[in-house]
Amino acid sequence: QKFCLFFFLLLSLSSFCLSSPKEEELSRTCKERGFNSQNLLCSSCDKLANVVNDVDLLSDCQECCHTEGLNIVSGVYSVVLVTCPRLAQEIVSLRNFIEKYSTNYRFLTLKYRKWHLPTLILNNDQDETLESVSIDAWRTEDIVSFLDTIATSLQS
Repeated sequence: QKFCLFFFLLLSLSSFCLSSPKEEELSRTCKERGFNSQNLLCSSCDKLANVVNDVDLLSDCQECCHTEGLNIVSGVYSVVLVTCPRLAQEIVSLRNFIEKYSTNYRFLTLKYRKWHLPTLILNNDQDETLESVSIDAWRTEDIVSFLDTIATSLQS
């Protein structure tokens, strides 16, 4: 059971585009260590620390992760959640979010596309895409927290 949790955490997410050579090198290094820096939330590393007693592994995880929300919410005006209808039912956390919370966000639009992995598309006020964030492994709470961060930035 601990191995399954460990493996799941290694595959955890949140996605943002890498642009600089330094970030691309970090992404490559993280992949060599078994982490996907585009999809690894620091909260997953915190959970990993509760399961695994390996200081080096935790340090690697923390070097490769990013904090929910980050600075990518700056300039976001609208969000589109695009997902495959089948995955919207099969991924429990996504289904729970859609059923219980999605209507709380006026800036959020749901779009269903066959074969599309769950992704949040962050747009500016001119409907240009600023960022695409893969959320296929996010917990319901992660999605809510991320969108709450966007809602807060829209209010300021």
